[in-house]
Amino acid sequence: MTTINKTFRYDLPDDYLSQERSLGLQAEWTYEGPDKVWVFVDYTTNKILISESFRPYDDENPEKQYEHLEVYTGLNSYPALITYEEDPLLIAAIAQNVPFAAELPQKEYRLPGSTEVFYSRPNPTTPDHTIEMTNIEYDPKLKKWKKPFSWRISHITTDLFVQAHTNILKDIKEIEKRFEENSWSEDKIISWNNYVSEFENVLVKYSDYLNTPWMIPFPTDPRSNPDWLDVDENEDQNLNEPVVSNPNPSIILTSEPEGTVYIEYDPNETDEESGRLPGQIDLSPLRVKED
Repeated sequence: MTTINKTFRYDLPDDYLSQERSLGLQAEWTYEGPDKVWVFVDYTTNKILISESFRPYDDENPEKQYEHLEVYTGLNSYPALITYEEDPLLIAAIAQNVPFAAELPQKEYRLPGSTEVFYSRPNPTTPDHTIEMTNIEYDPKLKKWKKPFSWRISHITTDLFVQAHTNILKDIKEIEKRFEENSWSEDKIISWNNYVSEFENVLVKYSDYLNTPWMIPFPTDPRSNPDWLDVDENEDQNLNEPVVSNPNPSIILTSEPEGTVYIEYDPNETDEESGRLPGQIDLSPLRVKED
């Protein structure tokens, strides 16, 4: 394997997750990694199989390596080569260990009249957040990757975001009903009411960003605070109550009755890795499902 350290320029869309390129934006990126890698491509679609990762190119025994990879891929996929020389953006998106998002220069967003940052992201976007990896397609006849690469797409639409907000709000109301008989302290009641009021106002507060719903943060559920439940409440707590147990406390996972829209959170991605601010949901990597 030959490791290189080289800088290249690449095109950017007009904004993060935009599908337009009218501003002629470009960025510079320094790639450090293998100069060639093998990846695996689906036989039917000719699209790259991201879940299979990559294998560094064996400079000493390339033929033997290829034979081994053909056996490994079996009947459903085949190996294809990515080189820095031909596709620097693609190999950087596939084979480079990118720094944590929070460690990179940031573009910050604030509401008018506020100094609080409600959303931030690396600026410029990293290679793997610039192009849509699941759409990368190989041409087996030409032995080249089809270009131009498509821009990275959002995994949540405005309609799904609004629907998810509505269903989570319904769950909040159900939680209030189930906790009516519980003896909450005055501080807890105030904290909870503030949270509910803030959650109800999300769509109004961030109305200018509904077309980019991955930027909108949800308020933090106060029950995620370790001090919320005292010993007695913990003992009496019904195991079926929908308490916050996911790594990001800013969202309540809803129950899943028929027709309910709920949000799945990737438990392997930390706030630091995703670039989220503390207590913020970045909806771009989330998956919204509908039963």
